[in-house]
Parts: sequence; C-alpha cells; structure tokens
Amino acid sequence: MTRRQADLALLLATALWGTSFVAVKRALADATPLAFLTVRFGIAALALAPGTRFRPRPTGRELSGGAL
Repeated sequence: MTRRQADLALLLATALWGTSFVAVKRALADATPLAFLTVRFGIAALALAPGTRFRPRPTGRELSGGAL
C-alpha cells in the first residue's frame, strides 16, 4: 500500500465514522436502542459470516489460551 492509498483509506474511514453518528441519531428517533442494536449486530454478523468460512479451526491450545 502506498502512502497515498493509506491516506485515502484513513480519509474514507474518518468519513464513514463521522456520518455514522448522524445515522445513529436518526435511527434512534424511530426505534428503541435495543431494537437498533439488534438490527445493527445482525447486519454485522451477516456481513462477517462469509469470512469465517476461510479461517482454519482453532486448536485446543488456542481455545484454552483464549479462555484465560
């Protein structure tokens, strides 16, 4: 990644982060916080689920280390 690409990625992340506050404020005007979070986490789970298919299963050692 070039420096220009990194700068553009940071600019995009900043723009998305900033506009999310407006979206959340508008969404909470029409829905309860619990309903909003349910939809938000549901969308995130659906968006991230395909990526879990390509990851190897954790070993027992990794699971026990993560539990601590």
